[in-house]
Amino acid sequence: MGVGSNSPTQMLALLSSHGSKVTQVGRSIIDGVAVKGYSVIPNRRYELSTLQKEHVPASLKAGAEKLAKSTSSKYTVWIDHSNLMRRMNMAMTIPTGPKHTGIENITMDFTHYGILAQIVPPPKSQVASYAQFTKAEEKASASFQ
Repeated sequence: MGVGSNSPTQMLALLSSHGSKVTQVGRSIIDGVAVKGYSVIPNRRYELSTLQKEHVPASLKAGAEKLAKSTSSKYTVWIDHSNLMRRMNMAMTIPTGPKHTGIENITMDFTHYGILAQIVPPPKSQVASYAQFTKAEEKASASFQ
């Protein structure tokens, strides 16, 4: 079992074995499906060492490292009896300036397992290269300082 595992419970066990804090938070119902919830507080050292092994552009790796070192995050995942993730919540505290922090809270629900998705690519006018994206991100970040 590795980072590419498709099993949410195996991934939780992997994270726990590498020092992340994984705790069961209880049971719930999501869209009529019974689920078990788990809270995950990632081990930053493990996240950073894993990032070093990834084959990504140096600029992306540097930005991800900076973000990982300056943020705190917590995930809550909800898994059903078929071992399918039904919901994931990610809460992050992110520094937005020398004396300010922002809180980002994202919840994703996973539904319609086994149903073929119809995906239409966006028009070229709505697509940017990675270099264009990072340039826009740097410009936006500078406006917060």
